Amino acid sequence: MHKEQQKEMIENLCNILRTSMLNNLHLFPESWDDMEIRSYLNHKAMQLNPFKMTRTRMWNYKDYIEKYKM
Repeated sequence: MHKEQQKEMIENLCNILRTSMLNNLHLFPESWDDMEIRSYLNHKAMQLNPFKMTRTRMWNYKDYIEKYKM
């Protein structure tokens, strides 16, 4: 995937996540602060990835993340 395609995909995923969270903002209890909102953000982000990588691909991905301290 070219850098421009990667950029577009990141922007699209972030926009979907942002829109989804803002659409549900009225449902957030006032007691929620940083911790709950971050957990909800993580939960919604996980829902954007319905596909599971193969074990080998996941290992390669994790190795790359670790190697480049991303």
